[in-house]
Amino acid sequence: MTAATLIPRKLSRFSRTGLVVVALGLAFACLGLHRRGAEQRERSLVRAIFEAGGTVRQPSFDKRWDAFIARRPAPETVVDLADSQVDDAWLQEHDDLRALEIDSLVMNQSVSSVGLGKLLKAHEVQSLSAYGIDFDDVAAEALARNPRFKELYIGTSDLSDEDLARLPLEELESLEVARTSITQVGVIELRRCGQLRNLGIDGTLFSPETVAALVDCPALTYLWLDGAVTEQQLLLVPQLTHLRMLLLQDAEIDESARHSLEQSLPNVEIRW
Repeated sequence: MTAATLIPRKLSRFSRTGLVVVALGLAFACLGLHRRGAEQRERSLVRAIFEAGGTVRQPSFDKRWDAFIARRPAPETVVDLADSQVDDAWLQEHDDLRALEIDSLVMNQSVSSVGLGKLLKAHEVQSLSAYGIDFDDVAAEALARNPRFKELYIGTSDLSDEDLARLPLEELESLEVARTSITQVGVIELRRCGQLRNLGIDGTLFSPETVAALVDCPALTYLWLDGAVTEQQLLLVPQLTHLRMLLLQDAEIDESARHSLEQSLPNVEIRW
């Protein structure tokens, strides 16, 4: 092989290397532009949320970007709209908060079930607190399709037995559904909650059937019974041997019965 034939091959090899370098440079430049654009949109939305009376708790953009590049879980971002003036029109104007990656979402009662459903379709949240908001099929379906969903706090709402059954109960770790439309029929679905650690339900729903369902929840350590609970109902609590904290409100029992319950649950902290 002569020098004349080697030179074009070397040039060709160098040309390919140069193209790769240029391509990588363009790729990193595009990533940089994307990052700056995303950061600007996010800052603008966060500012708008604060101006509307809400709050956003999140780690720095750099930390979240590093987690994205390294393909590891990003630190949690919490959006709290509980005391804000945000409503459906505001959410629509701000593209249902799509400029933010939201892990935990706290809603207010100015947002309708339609607005909530749109938000849940736009964000795969891990935790949702939506007290007093009507819960419709769109919201239930969005949560049912969310593989990241772990916590639901939706007391004082019209959550129904059908809505509860549709949720990914097998993955839930915390559930608060006191003062909803759930009946004894719906509570039986709790036997699917193998990962459930915290539960809040109406005291009137605490029955032998409910306890039988909760026995199948070995991770359950915290139980809140909201509203009137009778002495007869509380006799069922010792069957939940994995329980570590019991919160009771408006329990209809005397001091003697309280003492007896505390004696029967030496490993459980009881808050009256």
